Amino acid sequence: MTGLVPARRKGDIVFMIRTLQRAIEEVERLSEPDQEKIGRELLAHVEKLRALRADLDAGIRSLDAGGGRKVDIEAVIRTAWQ
Repeated sequence: MTGLVPARRKGDIVFMIRTLQRAIEEVERLSEPDQEKIGRELLAHVEKLRALRADLDAGIRSLDAGGGRKVDIEAVIRTAWQ
């Protein structure tokens, strides 16, 4: 990890686990097709997050290695608005 994400405290992990357990309990009350759909969507979301994190880490490594360049932020904003 690059240090951009603060380390989780034990209490944060316990809260996350409880929240996830509660969500699973709620999903278990749904029909099997709905459970499958939610499971696939959750897994897809987790994979997107992993890919994004990998891209961010690669970008940070590139910047750390001197691969960055100066950018005119005003030009970037103008282009985005167009």
